[in-house]
Amino acid sequence: MRVVILGAGRLGRVLALGLLQAGHEVRLLEQRRELLAALPPGFEGRVIHGSPLDRATLADAVAGCDGIAAVSPDDCLNAVVALAARHEFHVPSAIAVIGNPRRAEALSGHGAYVICPTTRTARDVRLALDRSGVATELVLGDDLAVYRTEVPPRLVGRTLAELQRPGELAPLALERAGHTLMAAPRLTVAYGDVLHVLARSRDDVADMVRP
Repeated sequence: MRVVILGAGRLGRVLALGLLQAGHEVRLLEQRRELLAALPPGFEGRVIHGSPLDRATLADAVAGCDGIAAVSPDDCLNAVVALAARHEFHVPSAIAVIGNPRRAEALSGHGAYVICPTTRTARDVRLALDRSGVATELVLGDDLAVYRTEVPPRLVGRTLAELQRPGELAPLALERAGHTLMAAPRLTVAYGDVLHVLARSRDDVADMVRP
């Protein structure tokens, strides 16, 4: 996969190195030389020094790429570049990191996949502060919702099939060491996992993960 990353700040560098380690081709677009100087020695990605608002520079960066991730500290720049890449240069996948929740909401549905770290961090903090450890992620009508919860030690080693309660509760996915695993009947719970579950009530989930 060929990926363009806009922004060589901390997030851009970490993302670039992770993609390179996974075997992908990375092009890093940045106009500030001091950030490019912070790249580790022997960086294997292609570095493009220039303004992403320059049409020729952006066209060169995204030519033949499969996706672009605009992760600079500038919300407006990320939005403009992601939308231009998607609509003008027909990049298959365009992602914009938008720190302002209102801007993120306004940009959603216009062709770029929007990630708001502020909203996601706030959600994670709420989960950490919640006494029950159960947070609502998505409400599906009046009877169903998707919940996120940490798994207690007593459930370590249990399979997801054992946790399922037909008609009441069904595991959907596990977060483990920075990765998300799709639920499978024989997938076992490990220490430190975070469980995403579809259930009829929050109380059912809280009962399942009680200490």
